[in-house]
Amino acid sequence: MVLSNRLMSLGVSPHRKLADFVYQLKLMGVKVISFAAGQPGVPPYEGAIKALGEALRKDPYRVSSYGPSAGLPELREAIAEDVKRAGGPDLTPEDVAIVSGGLDGLQLTLSVLTDPGDRVVVPEPSYGMYEYVSKFLGLRVEVCPQPSENGFQPDVECIAKHLRKGAKAVIIASPDNPTGRVADRGVLKAIAETAQESGAYVIYDEAYRYIYYEGSHYYLARDYPDVVIGVGSFSKDLAIPGFRLGFVYGPKEVIAGVKRLKGILGICASIPAQYAAAAGLRDPGFREYLKKVLGIYRSRRDVAYDALRRYLPEAGAYLPKAAMYIFADFRPYLEKLGVDDVKFAFDLAEKKHVVMVPGQAFGALGKGFMRVTFVTQDEATIEEGIKQVAEYLREAGAL
Repeated sequence: MVLSNRLMSLGVSPHRKLADFVYQLKLMGVKVISFAAGQPGVPPYEGAIKALGEALRKDPYRVSSYGPSAGLPELREAIAEDVKRAGGPDLTPEDVAIVSGGLDGLQLTLSVLTDPGDRVVVPEPSYGMYEYVSKFLGLRVEVCPQPSENGFQPDVECIAKHLRKGAKAVIIASPDNPTGRVADRGVLKAIAETAQESGAYVIYDEAYRYIYYEGSHYYLARDYPDVVIGVGSFSKDLAIPGFRLGFVYGPKEVIAGVKRLKGILGICASIPAQYAAAAGLRDPGFREYLKKVLGIYRSRRDVAYDALRRYLPEAGAYLPKAAMYIFADFRPYLEKLGVDDVKFAFDLAEKKHVVMVPGQAFGALGKGFMRVTFVTQDEATIEEGIKQVAEYLREAGAL
């Protein structure tokens, strides 16, 4: 059987290989401490789930039927209200398209903006799916660094160079996965201004727009509505990653294209999930839920950061102001071991049953780092997991 070159050219992410390996460990009954899953560590917002249950009981046929490709009007209206209330642009429901998660939104947006052979700029290290989706669509990916020594801020000059040479778009996340950094407003504005001058677009990944421990989210589209396309998700704030629901907003012609393409490739996003999200966004209790969740996450972040500094003093750890991750520099230890981050991740999982995602899952410039998700475990488990990493290194003679 001959599979497509498009598929075979993508390879397999080390993240996915590691996830499969850990799954096999769990099937064997092994207790695993996982810092790998990029998902919330708390139950979904109860108000959204309760509203969905009531809607299903009241009218199960309607809630389980196909819906408009653009998304339910009440959800698009709720998103427009929510974005404006949070300091974002003044949207109308027509400016919003509902999609099946942020990744679906990214793929649809790129499909609307680009043709095979076009160029797109991606900072590294960054969410690995940016490059996978871009390559799947036949795009040429041009990488720009966002180095740890600069707080993982994107390299503005590098991005500007590629945009001025004809790249169609740049993908920027703030807050960021895997680093947890919040992009400097001046950096974001400089990128948007260059895009505006060059006839390009900024695809602005806002999946973590409510997961802040310091400060608040900057909606770049408020100041650059003609070139910024916001891609959001309900996976992190409503804590419903398995519902696969997100949204895209931006220039009307782009959003019209996203809606049209959604109808062709997916008909519509999950209708039950849309009912839940619309109710959740409009429920006053949602704000209190977020405050409680952020308090839990902040405590876990602080424990993880302190444990890394205490037990692994040579691993450079950047304290994130947002998101769910610490992206720690393990290069001093890996050099002593004579292995790369991928080999280390698999050995650690096999010998100590502790799982961290190797930095190479986020691009070549992530090599030597490890992503530690701190939101999914309680404080005691976080500390125990980091201690086990230190024990592994000590037994191997690297600590």
